[in-house]
Amino acid sequence: MNKKNQFRIFLEKQHPLHDEVHFSQRYDMAIYEGTHFFDDQKKLKISYPFSNPEKLTTYYEKCIRHIKQNEPKKIREFLFYDLTYEQAMIMAYRPDTLRKGKWCFSIVTILPFQMRMVLSSKYPDMKREDLLKRLVNASQQPIEALEYVLSLFDLDKLEEAYNNVNDHIWDTYVLSCDYLKVIIENNRVKSIFSHRTFRSLRLIEV
Repeated sequence: MNKKNQFRIFLEKQHPLHDEVHFSQRYDMAIYEGTHFFDDQKKLKISYPFSNPEKLTTYYEKCIRHIKQNEPKKIREFLFYDLTYEQAMIMAYRPDTLRKGKWCFSIVTILPFQMRMVLSSKYPDMKREDLLKRLVNASQQPIEALEYVLSLFDLDKLEEAYNNVNDHIWDTYVLSCDYLKVIIENNRVKSIFSHRTFRSLRLIEV
């Protein structure tokens, strides 16, 4: 069985499409809730950007616009980070048999709202600030999206991972939290995975 068919079977089993949560008239594409959507939605606090329906609609349109303008028609999993609202969502771009073979997004999971850490000049921690800068600058990933992803991890674990790879104690380190897994190799973030996705995620800023 080829990888494309394996990917399709994975999506059908792990992320079957449920109700439509958004339809873009402009781009003729729908977004559906997935298996985990309701659980994640319930955890959103009122102050979180994606708890606001208007902001969520704007976010959906940005994601769809990006796909229509930039991506080929192939099954792929994305982590879309909204630069305005500073929150992200993992979605799978996939064919939708419910709409006669048209393509759609299915929501895999909503990631938490977390402001990117800004270190106070009154209480500087240059070692950690330099660590994050080095890791972000060396990685071939969108900068603000990667900063957001790294902010979801405990900084002590992040520092340990970076230092052990940098000192050649380990060739590779897998950093894990409730939402994501980050593989650090050669002093950079090589790839980002989710516990709920089939392969590495493509980071996109919208």
